Amino acid sequence: MLSGVRAWYLLTLSGLLSLLAVTDLRATTHTIKPGDTLYSLSRVYGVSVNAITAANPGLDATALRVGQRVTIPDQAERAAAPPADPPPAPATPSAPPVHVVKKGDTLTTIARQRQVTVSDLKAWNRLATAQIRVGQKLQTAAPSAPPAPSAGVGETGKYLFVSKVKKQIDAPRIARAWKYIVVHHSGSGSGNARIFDYYHRSRGMENGLAYHFVIGNGSESGDGEIEVGGRWPRQLKGGHLRSDGQNEVAIGICLVGNFDRERPTRKQIAALIELVNYLGKRTAAADYPRPRFVLHRDINIRPTDCPGRNFPAAAMYQMFGAWQGE
Repeated sequence: MLSGVRAWYLLTLSGLLSLLAVTDLRATTHTIKPGDTLYSLSRVYGVSVNAITAANPGLDATALRVGQRVTIPDQAERAAAPPADPPPAPATPSAPPVHVVKKGDTLTTIARQRQVTVSDLKAWNRLATAQIRVGQKLQTAAPSAPPAPSAGVGETGKYLFVSKVKKQIDAPRIARAWKYIVVHHSGSGSGNARIFDYYHRSRGMENGLAYHFVIGNGSESGDGEIEVGGRWPRQLKGGHLRSDGQNEVAIGICLVGNFDRERPTRKQIAALIELVNYLGKRTAAADYPRPRFVLHRDINIRPTDCPGRNFPAAAMYQMFGAWQGE
């Protein structure tokens, strides 16, 4: 039987994952607190200042009052915008688990049709490359369904994603008072820690990969796979922010993907939640305060929209707390 704390955590996480699907499309009302501005609300809720102003006729952005109620729009213009890439065709419940390759098929088109990843197809069919041939039979489903991302996830139980790299995370002695955990997106549809390390070294970064952790999307590494960069074992400062002072105290986590065009996968979000929680436990165990959860755009000294307008900021702030500045 689950303990009360663990049951609460699983319920919270399950609710969050459900919330991710609707957060960006649901109107809400915000009660103004001290320090609130339309700009800060636009960051918390992921909508533009103009959209908030349009939803509140007569609102004076320069004279917000504590206790005043402001309507946050449902981002209809974003919902109506055509996606950069066509969405995958939904697989019907009766679709057979075996796909016979036809002329013109690729692993990518098959993955989209079946709503799986290319990495899954490779694993299920023991493919070393993406080459397939006409007439080849491919398994398009796992032998048994994997556990849901929320099962056993969290601070009090089994980790589904962190467990694979737990020894690497635990190996170094925490040598810095890490103040922030900063979340980025790669801005690219694919990639992994090795590829980003090569790119960062080519730009003159002697310590390579600017982030401490990378979370894959199923392209060049597993969907939700956590990769530990070379900076974490040596407890080196990051290279992911414009300020050297901030890099000294900021753990960097990069999710592979361009979240201006698409959303992070559910497994990426589940892995991120696990990693943020576990890193908090590690720093607390070393008698340091838990790092604060922030997005790249919250803290960077130069304007940026990273980790993208489709990152579920409001839902993540609900779990870890919204950034309120220094």
